[in-house]
Amino acid sequence: TALLPFSEFLFQYGMFAFTASLGLIIIRRFFANQNELEDYARTLENTNRTIEAQVVERTRALNASLSQIESDLKIARRIQENILPASDLQVPGVEYHFSYQPLYQIGGDFLDIAEIRPGVLRLFMADAMGHGVQASLYTMGIKSAYEESKWRCATPAHTLGELNTRFRRDFMEMHAFLPCCVADLDLNQGQLLYASAGHPEQLLLSGSKAHWLRRTGPILGLHEEMVFQNETVSFEPGTL
Repeated sequence: TALLPFSEFLFQYGMFAFTASLGLIIIRRFFANQNELEDYARTLENTNRTIEAQVVERTRALNASLSQIESDLKIARRIQENILPASDLQVPGVEYHFSYQPLYQIGGDFLDIAEIRPGVLRLFMADAMGHGVQASLYTMGIKSAYEESKWRCATPAHTLGELNTRFRRDFMEMHAFLPCCVADLDLNQGQLLYASAGHPEQLLLSGSKAHWLRRTGPILGLHEEMVFQNETVSFEPGTL
């Protein structure tokens, strides 16, 4: 066998050494990357465990808060129901029924019925603008203001005027408004005297006649000085 020239031998030896070195470098990088991947996997696993623990804790805290809110709303609903008229109010010649059905557990609807004089019932209906907790807070303020006015004011229009002053004073900064209606049902005279502050029209059915109780003034809270008008409607026994 012929011997390779020294230069060719040196070239082949050099290629072998280069290839071997390159292989060693690749192997070292492979194992280095493998170690990095393992470290990353361990870090990711620890991070996932930490996140899972935080999610569990925050879910527990959120559920506890929701349970407390639910309990508070139930109490608030009972309070609202307790400020509604007594279902056993006895007034000769009058039978009434109502159902309190707010959009949420609590709301801004309010109703009051009281005998302000013998044979004269004063009815008050209001719907604070908004829903939920905000509207229910308005309701409590309205209840307080109306309790003072309903016994003192001579007419529904006078009552609305006084309520508007109190409502503006207490809720003006909140930009709140209140549609409501006050009606005096005089059983002795067979007449209904009412004033409506932007409240949806009510329907009075007397015999074969229907009479709409239309608005007689603007919604409460719009302006400081507002004028409300009284309207009178006659009714017969059996009127709804």
